[in-house]
Amino acid sequence: MNNVPKITSTPALGAAVGMPYSYTFTVADTNAGQTTTSTLITKPAGMTLIGNKISWTPTIQGSQQVTIKIADNIGDTSVQSFMVIVQPPTNIIHKNFSSSALVSRNVQPWYTLSGRAITGKSEGMRIAKNLKIISLH
Repeated sequence: MNNVPKITSTPALGAAVGMPYSYTFTVADTNAGQTTTSTLITKPAGMTLIGNKISWTPTIQGSQQVTIKIADNIGDTSVQSFMVIVQPPTNIIHKNFSSSALVSRNVQPWYTLSGRAITGKSEGMRIAKNLKIISLH
């Protein structure tokens, strides 16, 4: 008996205009020796598929339907459909930051976050814990 190939991963459902979006999906087909192919059946303009990776940079906000079709070499198919909600452009930089608390007597505690901006320039941010002040430098 032939098992139908399936996508077993979950896509990110949010994106922002001008920010790269990608989804590398995982396909399961438990039949030995079978190969699978992937096709984008429904996609927004500019979305590409190479192997099992979808890449796209949204140019407009709104809901964008995506449907991926998986087929094995026996002819069995399945689909994964989802909606990506594209938000307006944002100035928020989504990166991983490390933090450390700088605390000393008679001095207000500060938390310093540093990282690398999308432009490649170093950025820093200070947050006063009690005053909830953020300063960028």
